[in-house]
Amino acid sequence: MQWQIIIDSLPLYVNGIRTTLVLLAISLASSFILSVPLAVARVSPSFWLAKPVWLFTYVLRGTPLLVQLFIIYHGLAQFEAVRESVAWVLLKNAWFCAWLAFTLNSTAYTTEIFAGALKATAVGEIEAARSYGLDGFKLYSQILLPGALRRALPQYSNEVVGLMHATTIASTVTLVDITRVARDVNYDHLLVTESFGVAAAQRQEPADDRYPAQQPGQSADDVDGEHGEHDRHEDRAAHVEHPADDQREDGAQDERLESSMRR
Repeated sequence: MQWQIIIDSLPLYVNGIRTTLVLLAISLASSFILSVPLAVARVSPSFWLAKPVWLFTYVLRGTPLLVQLFIIYHGLAQFEAVRESVAWVLLKNAWFCAWLAFTLNSTAYTTEIFAGALKATAVGEIEAARSYGLDGFKLYSQILLPGALRRALPQYSNEVVGLMHATTIASTVTLVDITRVARDVNYDHLLVTESFGVAAAQRQEPADDRYPAQQPGQSADDVDGEHGEHDRHEDRAAHVEHPADDQREDGAQDERLESSMRR
């Protein structure tokens, strides 16, 4: 392996990872700000509030992020009206197009995550808040949203990791991120393992500690057996903790929650 070339290219990798992290940070911040009011509208009993948000999340979650990015960066530029409009100042910028695509896509997923957390609010919490005179904005800002955001944290962390992985496609619209740097180094020096290995190290995920790693002297079949036994225990526990009666109670609780919000 020729690591000297990689060492000489480290400034390029540093700039690439900086681009990736900045794009990730501004996309997450923008999508979070947009998702909170959209999630409130998503669980609203009003048809004209809930259905447009549902359509937005349905379309954005049902199409590939790469297609969305290409439509914004390449597709809109095909229309002369767009090129002559004021928006062209922004749409011709690769940074803006990448940020817009990642923000809209992440907003769709985050909205559904927050909306699900809001629907999971216990009816007793809403009734107790109303008994103290909380209603409208105070009810959401002091009771519903803080609890929903805490419940949504595990799912939202998965969205953060997923968006971090998705930033690899930013290089397709000329942004020089960590993936583009690794590809350029590979093209120049034909060092596949070294160039992409350094880039992959920047995106390393923590191992799932539910499944133990293979130990010295232990066969792969033994490890698979332990994994299977672990999964069977989880399935058995899920079956015991969530019987059919609980599902019917959850459905009734959702109806009571919607009626309480409507009041």
